[in-house]
Amino acid sequence: MHGFVEQVERLLMALLLFAVGAFVASGGLAALTWRGAAIGVLLHVLIRPAIGWLAQLRGPGLPTERAATAFFGIRGIGSFFYLAYALGEGGFGRYEREMWAVVVFAVLISVAVHGVAATPVTAYLDPHEAKAKAGKGRGVRRPSAGGRGAFGNLPRAGVIGRRRGTQATGALWRRPV
Repeated sequence: MHGFVEQVERLLMALLLFAVGAFVASGGLAALTWRGAAIGVLLHVLIRPAIGWLAQLRGPGLPTERAATAFFGIRGIGSFFYLAYALGEGGFGRYEREMWAVVVFAVLISVAVHGVAATPVTAYLDPHEAKAKAGKGRGVRRPSAGGRGAFGNLPRAGVIGRRRGTQATGALWRRPV
């Protein structure tokens, strides 16, 4: 059941990104000002990483894992829903188009930067998986699905700092100490 839900989530994400592309192609970013673009860049370069780092300050995990989690943050797609709700509740008048442009711009930055950076950062933070693939693992049990996650042909979700559960137990893997 979990695999089906992940596939539906990926399909809906693809449809939403297709809608974002249609919005951009139809001139949706025309309302983007230099101030809005600066806000979008600052969100990714400074604000989200700083807040993410502070939120995890005393949390578990290695400092490198916490830094990667702070950089990648949560999915920006939720911003569409938050903005739609806010615009439905309050009257923002002439700023609505600019607000949509800023949010779409921020999500586009996120998709581009994280799409490029997620795989190398995950590979850097996951040396135990590389050792297991090379046959040098330290007794850590890996899934039999070719190292692609617990559900075989589905790629791993890219969660930084914890491992995907196994089909049989659903337990999280622990790194050897």
